[in-house]
Amino acid sequence: MTNEYDISYEWGEYVINNVKKHEGKFADIIITGDDDLRKGWFSEEQMENTKEILVDRKILDISATELRGYLLLSDKEKWKKYVPTEIISDFEKIREKLLEVKEYREILEKLKESKTIENFRKIYKEYEEKDKKEKMKNN
Repeated sequence: MTNEYDISYEWGEYVINNVKKHEGKFADIIITGDDDLRKGWFSEEQMENTKEILVDRKILDISATELRGYLLLSDKEKWKKYVPTEIISDFEKIREKLLEVKEYREILEKLKESKTIENFRKIYKEYEEKDKKEKMKNN
Protein backbone atom coordinates (compact mmCIF):
# COMPACT_ATOMS: atom_id res chain seq x y z
CA MET A 1 0.00 0.00 0.00
CA THR A 2 1.09 3.50 -0.63
CA ASN A 3 -0.44 6.93 -0.51
CA GLU A 4 -2.94 7.43 -3.33
CA TYR A 5 -2.79 11.18 -2.73
CA ASP A 6 0.68 11.13 -4.26
CA ILE A 7 -0.34 12.89 -7.48
CA SER A 8 2.51 11.77 -9.68
CA TYR A 9 3.43 9.50 -12.51
CA GLU A 10 5.57 7.63 -9.95
CA TRP A 11 2.33 6.56 -8.25
CA GLY A 12 1.02 5.46 -11.65
CA GLU A 13 4.20 3.44 -12.22
CA TYR A 14 3.74 1.83 -8.79
CA VAL A 15 0.16 0.83 -9.70
CA ILE A 16 1.14 -0.42 -13.17
CA ASN A 17 4.07 -2.46 -11.85
CA ASN A 18 1.98 -4.07 -9.13
CA VAL A 19 -0.85 -4.96 -11.50
CA LYS A 20 1.66 -6.49 -13.93
CA LYS A 21 3.35 -8.36 -11.07
CA HIS A 22 0.07 -9.94 -9.95
CA GLU A 23 -1.75 -10.28 -13.27
CA GLY A 24 1.05 -10.59 -15.84
CA LYS A 25 -0.15 -7.49 -17.73
CA PHE A 26 -1.61 -4.06 -17.06
CA ALA A 27 -5.37 -3.57 -16.77
CA ASP A 28 -7.63 -3.37 -19.81
CA ILE A 29 -9.96 -1.05 -17.87
CA ILE A 30 -9.45 1.32 -14.95
CA ILE A 31 -12.41 2.70 -13.02
CA THR A 32 -11.69 5.83 -11.00
CA GLY A 33 -13.47 8.76 -9.47
CA ASP A 34 -13.71 11.81 -11.67
CA ASP A 35 -11.56 13.92 -9.34
CA ASP A 36 -8.88 15.95 -11.07
CA LEU A 37 -6.13 14.46 -8.92
CA ARG A 38 -6.50 11.08 -10.63
CA LYS A 39 -5.47 12.65 -13.94
CA GLY A 40 -1.91 13.03 -12.64
CA TRP A 41 -1.38 9.31 -12.10
CA PHE A 42 -0.88 8.06 -15.65
CA SER A 43 0.62 9.50 -18.79
CA GLU A 44 -1.15 9.17 -22.14
CA GLU A 45 1.43 6.58 -23.18
CA GLN A 46 0.73 4.46 -20.08
CA MET A 47 -3.00 4.52 -20.80
CA GLU A 48 -2.66 3.85 -24.52
CA ASN A 49 -4.17 0.32 -24.32
CA THR A 50 -6.33 0.85 -21.26
CA LYS A 51 -9.89 2.16 -21.18
CA GLU A 52 -10.68 4.54 -18.35
CA ILE A 53 -14.14 4.79 -16.84
CA LEU A 54 -14.75 7.85 -14.68
CA VAL A 55 -17.35 7.66 -11.94
CA ASP A 56 -19.07 10.89 -10.97
CA ARG A 57 -18.82 10.91 -7.18
CA LYS A 58 -21.84 13.23 -6.96
CA ILE A 59 -23.96 10.51 -8.54
CA LEU A 60 -22.30 7.42 -7.03
CA ASP A 61 -20.95 8.11 -3.55
CA ILE A 62 -18.54 5.18 -3.15
CA SER A 63 -14.79 4.71 -3.10
CA ALA A 64 -12.59 1.80 -4.08
CA THR A 65 -11.42 1.70 -0.48
CA GLU A 66 -14.96 1.14 0.73
CA LEU A 67 -15.53 -1.54 -1.92
CA ARG A 68 -12.41 -3.33 -0.68
CA GLY A 69 -13.86 -3.05 2.82
CA TYR A 70 -17.03 -4.83 1.72
CA LEU A 71 -14.88 -7.52 0.11
CA LEU A 72 -12.92 -8.07 3.32
CA LEU A 73 -16.13 -8.18 5.34
CA SER A 74 -17.60 -10.66 2.83
CA ASP A 75 -20.54 -8.28 2.42
CA LYS A 76 -21.49 -9.21 -1.12
CA GLU A 77 -24.91 -7.54 -0.88
CA LYS A 78 -23.51 -4.06 -0.22
CA TRP A 79 -20.57 -4.60 -2.62
CA LYS A 80 -22.78 -5.61 -5.54
CA LYS A 81 -24.83 -2.40 -5.27
CA TYR A 82 -21.83 -0.48 -6.61
CA VAL A 83 -20.14 -2.75 -9.13
CA PRO A 84 -20.99 -3.71 -12.71
CA THR A 85 -23.31 -6.71 -12.91
CA GLU A 86 -20.72 -8.46 -15.11
CA ILE A 87 -18.35 -8.92 -12.17
CA ILE A 88 -20.78 -9.83 -9.38
CA SER A 89 -20.20 -13.55 -9.96
CA ASP A 90 -16.45 -12.92 -9.45
CA PHE A 91 -16.89 -11.72 -5.86
CA GLU A 92 -14.96 -14.59 -4.27
CA LYS A 93 -12.20 -14.50 -6.90
CA ILE A 94 -11.74 -10.75 -6.40
CA ARG A 95 -11.78 -11.20 -2.61
CA GLU A 96 -9.09 -13.89 -2.88
CA LYS A 97 -6.92 -11.56 -4.99
CA LEU A 98 -7.33 -8.82 -2.39
CA LEU A 99 -6.26 -11.22 0.35
CA GLU A 100 -3.01 -11.91 -1.51
CA VAL A 101 -1.94 -8.46 -0.30
CA LYS A 102 -0.25 -8.72 3.10
CA GLU A 103 -1.73 -5.50 4.46
CA TYR A 104 -5.28 -6.61 3.68
CA ARG A 105 -4.71 -9.93 5.44
CA GLU A 106 -3.51 -7.95 8.45
CA ILE A 107 -6.54 -5.67 8.30
CA LEU A 108 -8.85 -8.68 8.08
CA GLU A 109 -7.19 -10.14 11.17
CA LYS A 110 -7.79 -6.87 13.04
CA LEU A 111 -11.42 -6.84 11.86
CA LYS A 112 -12.15 -10.03 13.78
CA GLU A 113 -12.87 -7.88 16.84
CA SER A 114 -15.57 -5.87 15.07
CA LYS A 115 -16.61 -6.74 11.52
CA THR A 116 -18.13 -3.43 10.45
CA ILE A 117 -17.39 -1.04 7.61
CA GLU A 118 -16.78 1.69 10.20
CA ASN A 119 -14.09 -0.42 11.88
CA PHE A 120 -12.56 -1.20 8.46
CA ARG A 121 -12.38 2.55 7.70
CA LYS A 122 -10.68 3.19 11.06
CA ILE A 123 -8.09 0.43 10.59
CA TYR A 124 -7.47 1.38 6.96
CA LYS A 125 -6.93 5.03 7.96
CA GLU A 126 -4.27 3.88 10.45
CA TYR A 127 -2.44 2.08 7.64
CA GLU A 128 -2.77 5.12 5.39
CA GLU A 129 -1.39 7.46 8.07
CA LYS A 130 1.53 5.13 8.73
CA ASP A 131 2.29 5.01 5.01
CA LYS A 132 2.14 8.81 4.67
CA LYS A 133 4.61 9.18 7.58
CA GLU A 134 7.01 6.66 6.00
CA LYS A 135 6.85 8.49 2.65
CA MET A 136 7.50 11.86 4.27
CA LYS A 137 10.43 10.40 6.21
CA ASN A 138 11.93 8.96 3.01
CA ASN A 139 11.57 12.21 1.04
